[in-house]
Amino acid sequence: MEKNVTMALLMDFYGELLTPRQRDALHMHYEEDMSLAEIAQGLDITRQGVHDALKRGETALGTYEARLGLVSRYQKVQRAIQQARDSIAPHGGMTQAQCRVLLEKLDDIADIWEGANGL
Repeated sequence: MEKNVTMALLMDFYGELLTPRQRDALHMHYEEDMSLAEIAQGLDITRQGVHDALKRGETALGTYEARLGLVSRYQKVQRAIQQARDSIAPHGGMTQAQCRVLLEKLDDIADIWEGANGL
């Protein structure tokens, strides 16, 4: 399951850099949970062709992440935002209104990050 989530994130960030066949094969395999045979039939290629497209696509996504680190940075920002949200408590010296304003600002930061990265 975790590999599917990781691959989906990598596809969100770098999918447009793949060939159409690699992108389609990865999408069908990881996001639609299709077998190699089903993908082969859908793309009108052999199972070996699907296997090759998946491996090349996975390798390319790994290379992009190793060089650019966008997914890693995104996950760090998301963790920091969640930690900030978790630490906000009305009983910690802040009023509910102040907490609400701070939470809205955190949501704005998350929206800006996601908008800037095309998510």
